[in-house]
Amino acid sequence: MTISATIDLDEAARTGWDAVVVGAGPAGSVAARELSSRGLRTLLVDRKSFPRNKVCGACVNGRAVAALVQLGLDGILQRSHAVPLDRFRVQSCGRQVVVPLPGGVAVTRSALDAGLLEAAVEAGTEFLPDTSATLLDVSAGGSAREVKLVQSGHNRGKALVASAKVVLLADGVGNSSLQRHHQLQSQVAASSRIGFGGVVDINNYPESYESGTIYMAVAKEGYVGLVRVEGGSLNIAAALDPALMKGRTRQAEPIARILEESGFPAIDQLESASWSGTVPITRRSPRPAGRRVLMLGDAAGYVEPFTGEGICGAVCSGAAAARLVSRRLATWSDLVEREWQSRHRRLVGDRQHWCRWLARLARHPRAVRAAFATVSLVPWLVRPIVKHLNQPPGRLTEAVESRS
Repeated sequence: MTISATIDLDEAARTGWDAVVVGAGPAGSVAARELSSRGLRTLLVDRKSFPRNKVCGACVNGRAVAALVQLGLDGILQRSHAVPLDRFRVQSCGRQVVVPLPGGVAVTRSALDAGLLEAAVEAGTEFLPDTSATLLDVSAGGSAREVKLVQSGHNRGKALVASAKVVLLADGVGNSSLQRHHQLQSQVAASSRIGFGGVVDINNYPESYESGTIYMAVAKEGYVGLVRVEGGSLNIAAALDPALMKGRTRQAEPIARILEESGFPAIDQLESASWSGTVPITRRSPRPAGRRVLMLGDAAGYVEPFTGEGICGAVCSGAAAARLVSRRLATWSDLVEREWQSRHRRLVGDRQHWCRWLARLARHPRAVRAAFATVSLVPWLVRPIVKHLNQPPGRLTEAVESRS
């Protein structure tokens, strides 16, 4: 069922907003919901209509689940029939390592994002879909930031300007809202891969891909993650070298090739899936804040994830940004922006460090084989890393008890 707009473009432009949030993924919807819950007048815009799916591993790790519990949002996972995860199976050149996973789930982005968006609207957020946003300048008095809103769909091409005391950018790795502010755009890593993903129907893949396990096939040219989601379909998400996709007449051929090289069972109906690709995904942001602007989620920088770290960073940064804004909006200064850079680094940066290290390792088959041999002999070596990536976050928000 489509999630409708709660406001039209003309009214959005007339209203003086406390916050405009750009992007209704997990980071944007969580931030908007928390801001609205604190009584701040909040507008959430997205260039797509909802529900919609995205290229994503569909994994919500234990840390992200704990964050959703803190925020009183774990009911979304239950209503979506999210699939509990307990194992991570990595395979390369026929050798494998199986690592226990604490407390994660698998759920499609269409279900997760729609649930978080509905929670934001229920909290009082105004929602405007099918609307692209471009960050403009700070107002003459320096007390607000302007955003150009352009609609697609029925009102295609209609454009107006909205004003807010602060703008939160959660519009993904492409930073499409920063067309006029290149100094804030994230910088693509030289070795960045592209994302590629699709969903295979329940009747079109081998039963050996069991529920509750994240499968990862690793090869020199990329890796492929597979996990069963609600309804039994197999979600596939890959990080591939761009050269691997050039000149392909069969979209899924690189996926089939990596599965074969790694020793995983072949999936005969790969071409029947609806495939989507992304821009280069590994990026660094020079700074996740500007004048009356905070960046969160993938918009603030992204590293190839492995077991749901991307969604975890989005949920945690969305809640933390809302908490900071609600406390400091009345006395805003550039000190708030510096504080966000520090908080974001503590929340997300160290976990991105581990993902960056694992991504580098995955590019070297000999190193992967050596790591597999070591872990097979001494399996407890990986437990601290898994525990760290899934460790519940500290308090993300006040008054958790009142909303639970």
